Amino acid sequence: MMTGCRLLGFSRGVCARGREAGLVLVRALWRAEVRLDRWVPRFEMRRRRLVAVAAGFDSMWIPDGYGPMYRRGLRRGRPCCGAVGP
Repeated sequence: MMTGCRLLGFSRGVCARGREAGLVLVRALWRAEVRLDRWVPRFEMRRRRLVAVAAGFDSMWIPDGYGPMYRRGLRRGRPCCGAVGP
């Protein structure tokens, strides 16, 4: 259950190829504060993995070139927890 949230910022990308070439995509990056309830796998999710805050960056799949954006978002989302990522 979400107990709070904070907008961290935005990312902007432009489709380079295909029928949507030139389309500008803007995504909001959020920090969510949550309370984890008992989890029952449904729909497309088969498992849930919890990681320590310090291991969050290394536990994510991040597309090439996006590391700095994710690192900045994680820092802004948890300013009290120290360095994020390599």
